[in-house]
Amino acid sequence: MKYNIKAIAIAVFGIFIGVWVGKIVVNGETDSLAYLFITIIGMIGLIAPGFVASLSVMTVHSGLTLPQLQGKLNIHYVAMAGLIGIFIVNSIFKKQKNTFLSSAHYWLIAFAFVIIITIIYRGLGFKILGANQWGGMVYVELFLNIICVFILPRVGIHAKHWRQLLTISAIATIFPAIAIVLSSNGIQTILSDFIQGDHETTLQDYNSFTRYIVLFPLGIAIYQCLFLYISFKKALSKNLLISVLFFIITLVLISLSGFRIALIELILFTCVLAYLSKQISFLNIIIITVFLALIYPLVIIFAPSLPLTGQRMVSIIPGVIVQQEASQDADITTEWRIDVWERGVKSLPDYYLIGKGFAFKEADIISANNISNGTYDATDWALVTSSYHQGILSLLIVFGIPGLITGMMMYTLFLKRHLLLLHEKWNSEPLKLCHLVTTSMLTTGWIIYITIYGDVQTTLISALYLISILESLWVANVSLNEKIR
Repeated sequence: MKYNIKAIAIAVFGIFIGVWVGKIVVNGETDSLAYLFITIIGMIGLIAPGFVASLSVMTVHSGLTLPQLQGKLNIHYVAMAGLIGIFIVNSIFKKQKNTFLSSAHYWLIAFAFVIIITIIYRGLGFKILGANQWGGMVYVELFLNIICVFILPRVGIHAKHWRQLLTISAIATIFPAIAIVLSSNGIQTILSDFIQGDHETTLQDYNSFTRYIVLFPLGIAIYQCLFLYISFKKALSKNLLISVLFFIITLVLISLSGFRIALIELILFTCVLAYLSKQISFLNIIIITVFLALIYPLVIIFAPSLPLTGQRMVSIIPGVIVQQEASQDADITTEWRIDVWERGVKSLPDYYLIGKGFAFKEADIISANNISNGTYDATDWALVTSSYHQGILSLLIVFGIPGLITGMMMYTLFLKRHLLLLHEKWNSEPLKLCHLVTTSMLTTGWIIYITIYGDVQTTLISALYLISILESLWVANVSLNEKIR
């Protein structure tokens, strides 16, 4: 008698899950959900690793988490870690296809070695392992994203699924926005147990008005999502009205965040996308010029009447006058940033060869957040946690000159690689649009990173994620080409 091993395994697994779910429901043990989820991910991943990869992509901006997942751990990172484990297991039993590694990949490997040397010299920063340091989770995030640059393209998400996955990823950004907006208005829901986020939405040190910071990524994601479906040329012609509507919605959302850089990113992304599209006609330039010419005087006239968050955002525009409360808050942030940069530069001689890393002593962060006397030093906090808010400075202090060289070479060469791949043959229009939008996002991030804003633990990690997506999109395109042949 022949037995279907896979069917038996699925049946046993189904019974096991059923008993576990029943136990959770009867006893109300919500903490067990995390373990249940990880088990399910592991079992499904062994059968269909593409599903786990897709889950990782869809949840990257969602903030979705489960009780028992500590710190920054969430469903996205659990799926990403599961994908790596599944890939390793499958590699043991099945020979994997050799994939092309560009010079950018080798610079990424070199960057990983610099990180490892920094950890060895400065410490890992995991208090749970008995150390007297914190900050180690950043290393986990870095290595997960570095490894996924190599693994995600090899999982083989089909070309036809990519646009839907990136769309869901953009829409999922609304989850932390909903949870935080509700909680900041005193509405406690079960969402707070399942959605990660910083529920401190006000900057009490500087102002008395609420800034919904989480609406910045939501607004940008909605706008970028539009161009997954229509080309920039169509956005300025037959889809002009819907494009303007998306632009206005995005402006409203990012204005509620109060971030000046949000406005810069929105404009810069639009310009980069327009340039890379190679579809701008003289008529399009006239339309854009007229639109900006009409908007500018309206901003000057109505700026003082905007919500304080909106006033803070537009205060960066020359000629715009806003209320003192908004301008003062923006000025204080600028002064704080300059202070962080100055003190960071003074510390550089100590970290030229081996960087500072991310591990820091518990006593240092307690001192910066001096709870005992109710004070908080934002500059000390930034220096302790290596939050320098400038990309080049961040790389240089955190990982030294070797980290600056390998990190920037990796970042720049991956960007160059995908700028060149834009001109290659694409066998799917949706896939081509996905690659164009994601490349525009990476280009915009690179420009901002080397100039006005950036941190290894935020911006560079996001860049690594985008690189893994771009590499996967190209592999999906090549696989279509093989099928056509």
